[in-house]
Amino acid sequence: MSENIGFQDYNALRDKAYYLRHNYVEDMDKHLLNFETRASAHNLGVFWALNESQLANTILDLLPSKQYNKVCIDHPSLSSVLANVPQINEVPIDNLLMGHDEVDTLIVDADFAIAESGSLVFLDKKSSNLFNTFRNLIVIANIDQFVVKQTDLSVFIDLKYGASNYPKDIKFLHFPFQKILKDPFPSTESSGFTEEQVRISVVLYENSISDYMSDPFLRQSVYCIKCGKCASVCPVTQLNKDISPIDIVKMNCLESQKKTQSIFKQTTLCGNCQKVCPIKIPLKEMLIYEMQLVNETRDTSNNKLLHGIFMKRNKMNKYNSPFFRFFLMRFLFGKNKLLYNYYSNTKNTFFNITRKSQENINTDE
Repeated sequence: MSENIGFQDYNALRDKAYYLRHNYVEDMDKHLLNFETRASAHNLGVFWALNESQLANTILDLLPSKQYNKVCIDHPSLSSVLANVPQINEVPIDNLLMGHDEVDTLIVDADFAIAESGSLVFLDKKSSNLFNTFRNLIVIANIDQFVVKQTDLSVFIDLKYGASNYPKDIKFLHFPFQKILKDPFPSTESSGFTEEQVRISVVLYENSISDYMSDPFLRQSVYCIKCGKCASVCPVTQLNKDISPIDIVKMNCLESQKKTQSIFKQTTLCGNCQKVCPIKIPLKEMLIYEMQLVNETRDTSNNKLLHGIFMKRNKMNKYNSPFFRFFLMRFLFGKNKLLYNYYSNTKNTFFNITRKSQENINTDE
């Protein structure tokens, strides 16, 4: 929470953020087409990619050379996607910052995009001060990280970063700009530099969001603004840094996951993630809902698995003494070493599931 926002104001801000995300996601196609129209009018090239494979192929088509390209990548995960592409030779950003290398193309992800203006927003990017040193700029814009209006942007930045970690550098990209080239043969008749327009391409990346959009309830997972707060309080994430509560929800939106019971081992249903989510995504209820879907798919009767999950947690809170804890741990989680080790080192009350949620499960039973 921002140090300058009171509790009531903070909750009001979270309510507003949920409302804004809901409005965008429910009319996403309209807003994306509006962005494309505005960006194209500003001479930004707009392309679409459905998944990682299409994204890699689109980037390759946008590179100036089909044989060898020196590329700088300022994107948290794209390097691994392009690691085995022979046409790309990645140059670290630090080399450019120290002036040790020259690169024609930068690939960078936008933190947000604004539908009504066709603008892109970059927050504290290492490469943002180097934008005008590249001939080609390829911007990856995840379609779930759009806002409708520029005035909405401050709500999400406040909630995502807070006052103590507020971005120091916020850059907006509206239209092409000029690359500054030093004149190799300066003279009294020249200005010492020339200008060349930077070619800017925007790739609207779906990242398989359609898998989450098909269910009206699970669609709320798209509201996520990637703040990482849910992961910071999740006991499962503490054991497996590669997964977070929102990841678990999204993974179990997939039809392939509904055919397994893996979700029952991926969450403790403690509810911590839902408490801290700045957008008020109902993560706990979504996980419960997905568990019910798994039960329906496997034709298990009366939601016994799900009811059993709640009964375990109720017993562990009720008998919260070292003696009972030891035997309950062995009995309930003896076969799941990761959770067993986690609970063995936990001294506080294990779960904070509300009574209302338990009553709902008992009613379903």
